[in-house]
Amino acid sequence: MKKLIIIISSVIILFIGIILFVINFLMSDDGVLNNFEFTNVTNTGLNYYVYYNPVKDAKNYEITVYDSLSNIVYRDSIEESSATIKFDSLIHDESYEIELIANLKNGDKKKVKEPYKFKWDELTFSEENDVLITNDEDYVILFDGHYDKKDYKMNIKENGKLIDTVDIKNNTYTLKNSMFKDKQVNYNLEIIDQSLVISTLNIYNLMSPITDIKIKYPSTGDMMDYNDVAVSFEGGDNASNYLLELYNNTTNKLIRRKEIKSKNVILSSNLFEKSSSYKVKITASYYDYVDYSKSAEVDFTINPKETLMPVYTDHNFYNIKKGTKIKLMSPNENAKIYYTLDGSDPSQNGIEYTEEITINENTTVKAVAKEDKKNDSIVTTYDFKVGTKDKYKVYLSASDQPANLGVSSTGYTNEKKEMTDLTNYIEKRLNEYGVITYTHDSGGINRWTADSTYLGVDLHLAIHSNASEDHKTYGVETWVNNEDSASYSLAQMLQNNMMNIYYKKDDKLANRGVKYAKGTLGEVNPTMVPFGILIEVAHHDYESDAKWIMDNKELIGNTIADTILEYFQIK
Repeated sequence: MKKLIIIISSVIILFIGIILFVINFLMSDDGVLNNFEFTNVTNTGLNYYVYYNPVKDAKNYEITVYDSLSNIVYRDSIEESSATIKFDSLIHDESYEIELIANLKNGDKKKVKEPYKFKWDELTFSEENDVLITNDEDYVILFDGHYDKKDYKMNIKENGKLIDTVDIKNNTYTLKNSMFKDKQVNYNLEIIDQSLVISTLNIYNLMSPITDIKIKYPSTGDMMDYNDVAVSFEGGDNASNYLLELYNNTTNKLIRRKEIKSKNVILSSNLFEKSSSYKVKITASYYDYVDYSKSAEVDFTINPKETLMPVYTDHNFYNIKKGTKIKLMSPNENAKIYYTLDGSDPSQNGIEYTEEITINENTTVKAVAKEDKKNDSIVTTYDFKVGTKDKYKVYLSASDQPANLGVSSTGYTNEKKEMTDLTNYIEKRLNEYGVITYTHDSGGINRWTADSTYLGVDLHLAIHSNASEDHKTYGVETWVNNEDSASYSLAQMLQNNMMNIYYKKDDKLANRGVKYAKGTLGEVNPTMVPFGILIEVAHHDYESDAKWIMDNKELIGNTIADTILEYFQIK
């Protein structure tokens, strides 16, 4: 009897142990219950309700929605195991993808097992609708989708005031000419599903459909350094085209008139002269309706004195080996560098830099460059943190522009192919030293930067070749976002080392320097990647440059990789 009891007890204990093991497994990061995946997604109109399995030790979640072109249409940070996405608008028959990332307490990230994909098939206003009403004709509203799928209604608002709600019983609805003839009016139309607005359309009679334009950068009255000038504006919605005009106010001449497709533009320093005043004017137009154009302008002056470039250093500052001797350098040949180690302003209290500084503990180095008859550089701050890192990760983003053709006689085909080939050399060299690298096949800039951020890379490097309007420009240039960007030092090192191997290294025009995108380049923008650089290795539309690229891909790739290895103290 005792033996039977012992056997039964052992079986029970074993059974309980198995149950506890299974429960523990299920609740672990690898277990079924903690598989990071969507459990349910539903919607009412433009509101999507997303549910997913919570991740152990997640401090919060990042939810991102992409359209079929990998443009981000929604992004938010949440802490719960469900989210409500309230879209402003979605396009009929467009495909979308919801992606989720868990930020873990230890700093790691975990991506949802499979993104959720859906196609928007609710009733919407057709993109074929013209936003301008013809004053003396009826206006026919076009709908996409199945009007009889639900009990859809349409609100009609005149200059912001609701004047009618009608049932949608067809794929068209006609606004009678008597409603708006000879009236300056804006109608805001809304498709309603159970009181939720799911699609909107603004149409206009005898008034401009274009929203006001505001130039965000530069600002009127700015004193700009002699450098490329980034122009950024907002507004101008519904415009069919944008025109940029640059005037020299000093000589009262038009310098440049150009149609632009982006709201972020870079104007070359070649267009400017020191001590001169300039005007940038942006005009948004709606086809041939000249009277409906909207414009904005700003005036600024190019500094009469050169402003020195910031001081840079030769090593990564957030993980530096104890005992490392760091250099402080200036891109300006005759500048003197002054620095402090106590946090004070080196412009006032700085010690002249004459020899390398040894970093034995966490140290804040502030530095400024000075030179007679020139403006001081900005004060740069480098917070050196003593430590080591087992693995470094680099995202290599080769140009994805097959339409950018090079000088064919040199063998240069297109930018995408040749920069992908060049990137392979960079990747091979980095891998030889244990650096983990990532590349992309397709997707677009928003997807690349999102992946780069998710992967937690130490560097996001975009690799491009350049071109000019007259095909006479040559040389190397490197881009960061601002003069105080964290990636500025590495960018200067890349620029210097590339010029050391460039076939016209003594030609001052060839060294196009480190430039500032001011938010106009996504792959260096800190809101999209924490540590980004874009390098233009040479000009593919200039014969000698194109030939140099084709003859020296391995050398260029190894030079870029070796610079990265040196900066991060890997080699």
